[in-house]
Amino acid sequence: MQCKKCETSLADNAKFCLACGKKVIKSREKKVIDLNSRLGFSAAEAAAAIGVSTWFIYEEIKQGLLGCSILHGRKIIPRWTLEEYLRRHETPARVEVAK
Repeated sequence: MQCKKCETSLADNAKFCLACGKKVIKSREKKVIDLNSRLGFSAAEAAAAIGVSTWFIYEEIKQGLLGCSILHGRKIIPRWTLEEYLRRHETPARVEVAK
């Protein structure tokens, strides 16, 4: 790993650069969630899986468009419910017409 300011080589667990003193900010990898990996998802995981915001997921639940269960105070969206929601809201691909 390298310092983004002075490009000095750093240890993987470094919190500050020893040369310039800049705080090391580790880049986060985007989490990809596979729909087939589990039976239920939190709102944040469901949002990441289908590419929308967590707020959008909560609004769809509130409007009754996306079903969920409550487990220990958390809203859990079952995989089959999320898959059904995606099938219902699937839009056909746009076809470009040549002029």
